[in-house]
Amino acid sequence: MKKRKRRLTVLSTSILLAIAMFISGFSSFTYAETAKGELIPTEESVEIVTIEIPDEEAAQVLRDLEIDIDHGIHEHDGVWETEVVVTPSEIKKLEQHGITVKETMMTEQVWQQRIKERNQIVQQNEKLLAQSEKLEILRAQHYTNQSATFLYIEAKSSAGAAAGTTLTASWEVDGEQRSATLARKVDYGEYLYHYMELPVEAVPDSVTVRTNQGSEASSKVTEWLGGDRPEPGEHYVTGFVDHYMNPLEINEKMDALAEEFPELVEIIDMPNKTNGYRRHAQATLGTYTNTAVSVTSKDWGHEGGNGINVSLANPGKNDASLEVVIEENQITVNLATDGSGQITSTAKQVVAVLNEEASHLISATTYRGNAGDGIAEIKSATLTDGLNAPDEISHEPATVKAFRIGKVRDGSKPGVLGYSQEHAREWVTPLVTMETAERLLRNYAHDEETRKLVDNLDIFLVPSVNPDGAKYSFFDYNMQRRNMTNHCGPNQASDFAARNSWGVDLNRNHSIGSVYDGFIGGSTSCTSDTFAGPEKTSEPEAKNIVWLADEFANIDFAMNIHSHGGYFMWSPGAYDTNRTPLPRPTAGEEAFYWEASEHILAKIQDHRGTVILPARTGPIPDVLYSAGGNSADYLWYEKGIYAWNFEVGAPLWQGNRWVSVGFQPAYEEGHEEAMEFSNGLIGLFDVALKQSEDDVNPESTAVPGSGKYKDSVEVSIETSEPATVYYTLDGGNPTFESDKIQLKGTREGAESLKIEHTSILKYFSVDAAGNVESNYNPESGKGYNQSVITIADNDKAAGIKDLELLVDRLKNEGDIENSAIRPLKLHLTALSQYEKQGNAEKLMKHLESFMLLINQYTNKGISQNAASTMIAYSEYLIERYDTNFDSEKVMSHIEHLSVDIGPRVTGTAEERLAADFIGKEFKRLGYEVSKQDFDIRNGLKSQNVIAVKKPKNIENPEIVYVTGHYDSVRNAPGANDNGSGTGAMLELARILKDVPADKEIRFIAFGAEEQGLTGSRYYVSQLSSEEIARSAANFNLDMVGTNYEPASQLHVTTLDGQANAVWDYIDAAANELNIDRENYTLHQLGRSDHVPFHEAGIDAALFIWMEPGTPPGGVRIEPWYHSAGDTIDRVSPERIQMVGDLVHEAVYELITETTKVKQSKDKAA
Repeated sequence: MKKRKRRLTVLSTSILLAIAMFISGFSSFTYAETAKGELIPTEESVEIVTIEIPDEEAAQVLRDLEIDIDHGIHEHDGVWETEVVVTPSEIKKLEQHGITVKETMMTEQVWQQRIKERNQIVQQNEKLLAQSEKLEILRAQHYTNQSATFLYIEAKSSAGAAAGTTLTASWEVDGEQRSATLARKVDYGEYLYHYMELPVEAVPDSVTVRTNQGSEASSKVTEWLGGDRPEPGEHYVTGFVDHYMNPLEINEKMDALAEEFPELVEIIDMPNKTNGYRRHAQATLGTYTNTAVSVTSKDWGHEGGNGINVSLANPGKNDASLEVVIEENQITVNLATDGSGQITSTAKQVVAVLNEEASHLISATTYRGNAGDGIAEIKSATLTDGLNAPDEISHEPATVKAFRIGKVRDGSKPGVLGYSQEHAREWVTPLVTMETAERLLRNYAHDEETRKLVDNLDIFLVPSVNPDGAKYSFFDYNMQRRNMTNHCGPNQASDFAARNSWGVDLNRNHSIGSVYDGFIGGSTSCTSDTFAGPEKTSEPEAKNIVWLADEFANIDFAMNIHSHGGYFMWSPGAYDTNRTPLPRPTAGEEAFYWEASEHILAKIQDHRGTVILPARTGPIPDVLYSAGGNSADYLWYEKGIYAWNFEVGAPLWQGNRWVSVGFQPAYEEGHEEAMEFSNGLIGLFDVALKQSEDDVNPESTAVPGSGKYKDSVEVSIETSEPATVYYTLDGGNPTFESDKIQLKGTREGAESLKIEHTSILKYFSVDAAGNVESNYNPESGKGYNQSVITIADNDKAAGIKDLELLVDRLKNEGDIENSAIRPLKLHLTALSQYEKQGNAEKLMKHLESFMLLINQYTNKGISQNAASTMIAYSEYLIERYDTNFDSEKVMSHIEHLSVDIGPRVTGTAEERLAADFIGKEFKRLGYEVSKQDFDIRNGLKSQNVIAVKKPKNIENPEIVYVTGHYDSVRNAPGANDNGSGTGAMLELARILKDVPADKEIRFIAFGAEEQGLTGSRYYVSQLSSEEIARSAANFNLDMVGTNYEPASQLHVTTLDGQANAVWDYIDAAANELNIDRENYTLHQLGRSDHVPFHEAGIDAALFIWMEPGTPPGGVRIEPWYHSAGDTIDRVSPERIQMVGDLVHEAVYELITETTKVKQSKDKAA
């Protein structure tokens, strides 16, 4: 994606004047008047050079002359340098301003050398393939080492030196056919053989090797008894390109691969044909701008325009009239003369007579809109289209082709698009897509990672977006960037000398960020190298990219492959004249771009260590320049596709400086670039596959969270993975239309929110895969995060005074009218009195009345946002004042776990949803929250959710654990087992969060309890000996809410049936609460998460309802245990309330005691 402003021809006045004088001195013709026009510039060859720029004034000269600058101006060791495309006469002009040429990088001779080099390889390959191929299997062996059994094959083809020769081995095991593609072994440029080394479960008796040239050989498989072993490593085949490929070769190779692998690939013919590799034949007759006549054939050059001859002749007599004589393809214009025989016909008159008399063959114009009032010159020229491609290269409009690779190609799999050669001169880029396609196809049979990609993705690869321009770059003008379409009008540079300046920059022709909408980076000049076209999306090549994105809505990722410079970029790609860019991705989207990019760039580095520099990685304007109208911006902004831009060909470090590799490096370098960026493209496929498998919801946390602050506070929202955060600060529930957390600034991280007054922050997050935090649905209003930020200049806890200040602010801002303020104030006065009295019960009751009053006046004196804010703050205060265990809140948690989520089987998405919900609740309450992942069987994972509150100013405090598992068995909603224990634990966390404790309290929701206490065993195993020594007691809640009538007694069960610290505190709490001793009992039982704690020497007990008289070790519980009948309607709020009150009282006493807990036994080491 190179910004170019081409000037292929310049004025070389002194040279042309000398030529003109030489001609006029020897001419026998005379003219009626002296020519007063400017000399027409001669055509000059171009070079790519590195120049040094002494100062800003000299830099301005570059801009004024519209010199073709590649990748902007850069500073190196205090010297300003850039690469430019210039002619010799332009170099002279630059030198006049102190600009010096440091190094010549590309000349026409070097271009020709590249073509010669390519042609030599093609000829060599053709010679090899024309010979009768000989195929020999050198080795077919098996061996077993300490880890596996391997099948090793070496085979050699007489045509193997050509990268296009592929060898495939096949064999049979237990009646099943297997196959694998062999890799090509080359050392120091010499082809040695093809080989493969694969682990196998069973050794075949024989193998057969076939080539794509049709040869075949077979061999028995023997045991390898010695000799040199082949190089170790994974059997992954690469290196399928060996020369720069023109569009004809690309299409032939694509068709061949589609024929060879019909189950894996198809070729898409895109609907918009190009304008063709064709030009009208042209010539310019004349030396001066006001005397010259430009002629253009009506037919395309290859269809009859080439070979037409036009002559402007002196009739050789006096008083001759202007006339045209046509004989087949010969057009002669006999110019008019006066009485003395001097020529009087002007260029304008010649143009008129040609258009009148010869319009069936040609059209004529004056030179680039000149008035043409100079006397026409005696000239003759044969028209030509200037195209030099060999006969096998078609001139007709081309069908642009795309690979579609995938085992399933029906749109049900995530799509990935890679496309290259929008810019014709970038010869390496088609090799990247061709190499990648063949890697996918030829490694599919034997490489597991390739098989995963092809089986689970829908991959679209377009090797050459711009085939017309590519042909022109190969055969006519190597630095052609654009397509070939001439949009210059008759009064513009539409003559033959301007032919290398025609065409549209396809990466400036798209509709987003276009120059036609005020963005920069594209040009409206028909001869600019960044010409954006006559209008947006005017070109068929650009329309094809749009068509692909429209036709295949499953495309989620895209890579636009360009060269050179070693850049790796994404949107926004354009900014306007004020340098205001297109909307930047959200902070979460930007984080995803960076995370994915790191993986892709690491893949590129794997090949030969190439590092894409951080300074060349990021949004396009941040690392390069504005590229208005580029295709990746269209894909991102219009289609929601994550789209990147490769710039292959990173500079190489040579001694003490970076050296540019250019658009068409020697093929040895070009091949390496293709290999490493093919790695990168496959890295993008990895990213797409990983995202398609991502079903984990993100989590987000406000830092700092709810609390009271004296001054304004900066709140950041942290996420567990790259995710977009939607938020509100006006009290309303967040939706997908809410404000989003954006970037703080260019190349900076996420912004923070400056909270200057009491506010309710509500928010949720969505990751790049579309997973919504806690499955939040804005319509239901359940599942968002909330932080209440109180700003007040006092040290008191948040209370009624803060609510009064909030009401006053909302009134002053016009959100509360006078009609509503009086009843609100009356309620606030009463609330203030109850707060002074410390009457929490009346406070909560009147806060509920206060909220009813707000609802009564909503939209009738109180704005919707003000009402939402006041209600949210009132609910926050109610929760702060409410320190009693509330079984109805527990029932709400049970409903979410057992109804909204349902069965929470270990290792499933539902179990993870439950863990996310629990973690969010703990965070909302202000605990320090973490998750502890652990492995379970069959490669699945589960997690423990841990909430911690530590006492202030106490070192090494004792630890009290309140625990319960949150998973359930298959098909069971798990309302009682163990939604009840989990919900009770969350409610205990709520009412204990503000208790000034002397001990550390840990609430732990265990995963995988139903898989043999896996979560709790893992947690205890990770405790340090110091933590175990500090552990005082574990209260484990499991099945604390059954309404099964016979199970009427709460069993406090220990593993050994003996009383311990937990029992002692529970018994004391029961006495304090006047709970009858018949309602609870000490019991002996394991089978739950208290067991690992007991085994570690920590006093622990399980709380569960069972039938009175249940024998030690026995279990007499509800008959619907572990079944679909474990539903919320079979949960008793009354029994939950008793357990909650009992444990609350016991834990409260335990954590507020300053003395250490007396243990029943020694701790385990």
